[in-house]
Amino acid sequence: AVLDWTDPDLLREMLRRRLIHNSLPADTQFALVWSQICVSHYHGEETSQYLIDRSLMRPRNLIKLLAHCRGFAVGLERARIEEADFEKGLRAYSIDLITEADQEITDIVGADTDLIYHFIGEGQEFDQRRLRGILSGAGVPAEKADDVIRFMLYYGFLGVNAGDGNPRYIFDVGYDMKLLGVLAEKAKENLTYVLNPAFYPGLNL
Repeated sequence: AVLDWTDPDLLREMLRRRLIHNSLPADTQFALVWSQICVSHYHGEETSQYLIDRSLMRPRNLIKLLAHCRGFAVGLERARIEEADFEKGLRAYSIDLITEADQEITDIVGADTDLIYHFIGEGQEFDQRRLRGILSGAGVPAEKADDVIRFMLYYGFLGVNAGDGNPRYIFDVGYDMKLLGVLAEKAKENLTYVLNPAFYPGLNL
């Protein structure tokens, strides 16, 4: 089963179909139904795209993130999702992602490292030396470091900046690790790893 998508418009269409199911005509436009349930912009960005950009391009993540935001709006008896609900929902979702990623890294390393939590307050970009320093400080054995970095890239926790200021994540290259590796190789000494914005709220960035 394909759990990770690469086209934001497909994710937006998935949301549209869920939102109109059993309540609105099948040809209802996304913009119409979206405007009824939440504000149009958050931090200057269109809200549906903002959520999609933090979903790791996974349908279940997008649904979970929207559910978190909606939950705070409903709890406060708001008619629609407001900016404050986005802020709280993003943090709750980010903490969920951190927990899931840390559990999977534990499986790879074979021991509990709490690695993801070692990124708290460490910023958004890391060169090779600094990234490996964080892994070492978390107790990741040197022989496991490459496997852990590959996992963090494939999971979407990290992306690569090949020196052009435009970070690429695994979903930007169709989940092709070879292509991501070529981009990293071309950058050589200019390569930096970039933290996915979905993890910012949970890591207090």
